[in-house]
Amino acid sequence: MIKQANFSAILLHKKIEPKQKKSYILSMIEIELKARVHDLEKTIQKLNSFAKFSGQLERHDTYWSIFTSENPAKKITARIRREIKDGKQKVFLTYKRKKLVENISDGQAFQTEVNEENESELSDEKAVEFLLRDSGFKISSTKEKYVSAWIYDTKYGQALLELCRIPPLGNFLEIEILCEPKKQDNSETAGIQNELLNILEKSGISKEQIENRFYSDLLKEIQCKQQTANPKGNTKCS
Repeated sequence: MIKQANFSAILLHKKIEPKQKKSYILSMIEIELKARVHDLEKTIQKLNSFAKFSGQLERHDTYWSIFTSENPAKKITARIRREIKDGKQKVFLTYKRKKLVENISDGQAFQTEVNEENESELSDEKAVEFLLRDSGFKISSTKEKYVSAWIYDTKYGQALLELCRIPPLGNFLEIEILCEPKKQDNSETAGIQNELLNILEKSGISKEQIENRFYSDLLKEIQCKQQTANPKGNTKCS
């Protein structure tokens, strides 16, 4: 649950289940942008005005990384996610090929993530953790998300809107649309990028609030600041 004053009272819509169930998707292209949220209650009211509320959940992510032998500067990262909703927990293993794609709107450049996402639900996360550890992977970071979700129908399919509290980074709105790899091309990507911007505007958030950096980079930045304040810390800042 997102722990904010009067949060639940503002969530006015009846809960429904999203049509997109990622746990059953083997490989999809995820086109996503995220933006910082400065006025939480106003954003919730805006989302309730046009999108359908689908519930609240928690995500606890552990990232496992390894540097490749072919290119020591290239890192491969997999994620194990514990997702808790309505008191029930599911665990997922996810591998993404990530890239940032730039577009221009009203003369202003912005970026969205265009990720090839491969995900499977796990019955035994410990077995996968043993495999990753014995293969040379190490835990590189962790992240917690406390999420309230909405869905909104577009001509490109269903958009998922997630209002996320991510300690210690603050509140973000993530908007994503999934498409099948065979359907994804440059014109489709540009169309979805513009649709994401339209939804952002409907949510009462300006383009200036878009955050192009990955969460992992934002978390590392905070860890490095803490290390500077406390030189005995073990975080490597480079």
